[in-house]
Amino acid sequence: MLSVLIPTYDYNCFPFVHELHNQLLKEKISFEIICFDDGSNSISNLENQKINSLWNSKFEALKNNIGRSSIRNLLVKEAKKDWVLFLDADGFPVKDDFIKTYIKNIKESSDYFSGFIGGRIHKLDQDKNLRIKFGTQREELSVNSRNKTPYRFFFTSNVALKRIVFENIYFNEKLKNYGYEDLLFGNEMRGLGLKVLHINNPVYHLNIDDNTVFINKTKQGLKNLLFIKQQNFIEEKDIKLLIYFDKINRLGLQKIMKKNLLFFMNKAIKSSSLFYYNLFKLSYLCYLKDQELHEAK
Repeated sequence: MLSVLIPTYDYNCFPFVHELHNQLLKEKISFEIICFDDGSNSISNLENQKINSLWNSKFEALKNNIGRSSIRNLLVKEAKKDWVLFLDADGFPVKDDFIKTYIKNIKESSDYFSGFIGGRIHKLDQDKNLRIKFGTQREELSVNSRNKTPYRFFFTSNVALKRIVFENIYFNEKLKNYGYEDLLFGNEMRGLGLKVLHINNPVYHLNIDDNTVFINKTKQGLKNLLFIKQQNFIEEKDIKLLIYFDKINRLGLQKIMKKNLLFFMNKAIKSSSLFYYNLFKLSYLCYLKDQELHEAK
């Protein structure tokens, strides 16, 4: 019935997997857990190897890093059940009926819905951490709010999907780094008319990046965003950031934004301000666009 798929990189996810395994056993369903480390060669994998001692569970450490999209596709190819549950390795169920809630929704509503998205919340409350601020204000929306624009809030950190979906859609392997691969996948589901439902079944987000790491990951994501925009994989109206980026271009403000890139970035890192974080993202898009124009000459 259910394949639980967990990509990881340099992280001990055995406690998470152990909890999931216990919940799966209680439901008395056909299941498997598959966890792949994406070539981190980390000491954490000594703990992750314990996953292989759990019934119907498998851990494997890849020799080489293949990227966020490719490892998800590889996990799907390994999966044998009718439904797959994608989870990020740094999660943990908020409630002890986490698996039961997914099973209930699958049994009751799978004739209409091809996917269920459980959501993610942040256990820690830190005003000085940019990632927590971003997650709390931009991701931790109510189920009703997320279901108004369900594909905009498509997150692979906690989503159950029909296995048959992957006969038509895979994660785009041109996106090697952090960012927007799940949004692109959700957009393709929308294009095929595959319905998704957001439900109240969150996991905690435990492994929180510091501000500098989060900014660097954001840079990777913005490169992905510019790429999928240029390939016409998404429409500008789907992402507010692209709407504002288009306005900046039309108003001729690219040079001003690019000139202030380091200022916005440092302010975002030091103050954990989402205002400066947004300005940083816009200015970095201007920088990437300018670099692209220079390379084309």
